[in-house]
This record gives sequence, structure tokens and C-alpha cells, in this order.
Amino acid sequence: MKTITKNRDIKTLVEAKNDMRYSFDYLIAKNNLKMQNQTLYKIDLTNTKSKHIKHLNFDLKNKFFVKLERENPTEILDYLFVIEYDGIISIGNQQIDEVDFCKVHSHIIVNTSLPIDVLINQLIKTFLVSTFEIDHRSKNCDVYIENISKRIDKENYINYLTKQNYLNENAYYYKIKF
Repeated sequence: MKTITKNRDIKTLVEAKNDMRYSFDYLIAKNNLKMQNQTLYKIDLTNTKSKHIKHLNFDLKNKFFVKLERENPTEILDYLFVIEYDGIISIGNQQIDEVDFCKVHSHIIVNTSLPIDVLINQLIKTFLVSTFEIDHRSKNCDVYIENISKRIDKENYINYLTKQNYLNENAYYYKIKF
């Protein structure tokens, strides 16, 4: 089985956005094949108490996804996550002077054969989040999960993920097996 992961040689914003598009296209294509029972989820993770992109990246990769992979080795688990600062910072309308005071959040795309309750339980263990919304979003939730497998506009979600103008080496990651 071949695995593609983030290109570590990325240096510019344009290269990073192109790399994210590359991984997103693989996720969508793999989900469209429906070779096994797979679901494509969009997960918005907020209120993680992470203040730094690097810290949230570590937690997502090593505490969330690696743990899921180890506990469920026969299941499909392909993902792309993007970490960004809130609002006007992420789209480049405000300078980041005091990074320690900026909240970070993540948008995650997961193509998986795992049941949704397994994802939710691992999110709770990893991030100590308490409020969830599934397929209907409210403003006050820590985690919003939506099954986007059958959405006709799912290919356009990459435009939302690549909207930010502040990307560093820890702002996104992906791992896809095929």
C-alpha cells in the first residue's frame, strides 16, 4: 500500500495551497470510488485550548490520528487538516503581533470506514471537548461534524480550506493510503 503525506519541501503560500489541493483531490477521488464502506466527513474543531498552530498540529497528528490508526489498523483513515487563526488574521487582514493571544482552530476532512462514534470518542479523549453538533451547526459547539459524502458541492470545499493567507509549515497536514 502506498501512502502520500505532506510535501515537506513546500516554501511558498502558493505551493502550500497547491499541495493542499493535491491531497484534497485524492481524498475526493478515493471517496468517490467507494471501494469499501467509507464516509467523507468534514470536521470543524474549535475551542481546543491550543494557542499555537504547532501545538494543535502535534495533537491532531500524534494524539488523534495516530491513536485512531493504532487502535483500528484494518480501517480506512485518510485525512487532511488545516489549522488557522481566527477570522481576520487567517485571511491576512490583520498582522500577527501577539501570536500567544490568538486562538487556533482546525478544519478536517476525513475519508474513513470508522463509525462516527469512534471519531467522536477519540476527539473527546484528545481535546476534552464537550459539545458536538452533527449535520446541523450551532454557534456554541466545540466540534461540528458533517457527512459530506453525497454533497454535490464537496469538491468546492477546498476553496474554503485554502482561503487563508497565513500558512506556515505546521498549518496543514495530510495522510492518504491507496
